[in-house]
Amino acid sequence: MTESAFLVFLVALASCLALTPAVGWLCRRQGWLDLPDGERKLHTIPMPRLGGAAVYASLILAFGCYAYFLPEEGWSVQNILDVYLPLLVACAAVMLVGVADDIRGVRPIVKIAVQAAAATYLYMHGHKIAIISNPLLGDPI
Repeated sequence: MTESAFLVFLVALASCLALTPAVGWLCRRQGWLDLPDGERKLHTIPMPRLGGAAVYASLILAFGCYAYFLPEEGWSVQNILDVYLPLLVACAAVMLVGVADDIRGVRPIVKIAVQAAAATYLYMHGHKIAIISNPLLGDPI
């Protein structure tokens, strides 16, 4: 299990390190840049948009790696999909509204509504935070 988890981590890391610059290049080429305005935005140079799409693609690649290696440990692909498909769907909804916001702009209430709907969807499918721990102290809160 430890080797599989480390491999999944490496896939997520490598894909994020590869996809983020690629998406940045595409955004620069297409002109999908967030321009500094001197008021709310802290950056001083134009920044590429769509970083969330690169992160989501990395999540999908890591999930595929996870689904491939986990069946060796007693899980079936169907078990994995039953447990994690709602997570992927909720993340996709949040990512898509982020992409729409990056390209066209989305009102804050719409973004909050999609995020709340995604969280509710996850909760209804059994995902919840049962414990919070501090990795530095080791004691759960």
